[in-house]
Amino acid sequence: SSVKKYVAQYRLFCLYMKSRGLKLVLPCDSLLISEYLSNLHETKKSYAVVLSAFCALKWVHDLIPYGIQGNPVDSALSRNIVEASKRIFNRPVRKKEPITPDMIRRICIKFACEGCNLSGLRTALIFVIGFYGLFRVNELLDIQASDIVVFDDHLEINVKHSKTDQYRQGNIVFISKSGGLACPHSLLARYLSAASIDLSSSAHIFRTLKF
Repeated sequence: SSVKKYVAQYRLFCLYMKSRGLKLVLPCDSLLISEYLSNLHETKKSYAVVLSAFCALKWVHDLIPYGIQGNPVDSALSRNIVEASKRIFNRPVRKKEPITPDMIRRICIKFACEGCNLSGLRTALIFVIGFYGLFRVNELLDIQASDIVVFDDHLEINVKHSKTDQYRQGNIVFISKSGGLACPHSLLARYLSAASIDLSSSAHIFRTLKF
């Protein structure tokens, strides 16, 4: 938890003070805290380490009275050190290319062509259902046969648990029948037939291929 991480970081700060032969008195001097953060910046060369130490020391000082001067950790100098570490050491975010309908079509051509095996059908269905239903991986793996209702023109999938469903009320996902090789409706029908899965059962759809 965050508290355990803060306590661990505070203990490292105490060890640093001891190594310098300095007596630890709370609230600490803001320059001393900035010196410690600067030392981490130079030795650890990690934005995560500097930020973690900053947040931990700020948390500790928020627990005690520190006077009208404010929290000594929250000084302009300390914040500048944290920002400098972020600019120098933090890795830029590399956004992955989104999956496109053409990618899904090519996956189905490779894995769900006529005469494909059950493993290929399952691979294609995972991508198709995940793409058109906007499912996370754990949501896909949690789908049971009884969660699916098949209609002539669409599918309805009951999602019992979701990361965004904070109140655990469940959600129904509608996936339209589109036709073609990458149609989730026809692909599901092929997979259920090949795997001998009954929609009235509680079996997980994407289970191991040992039927």
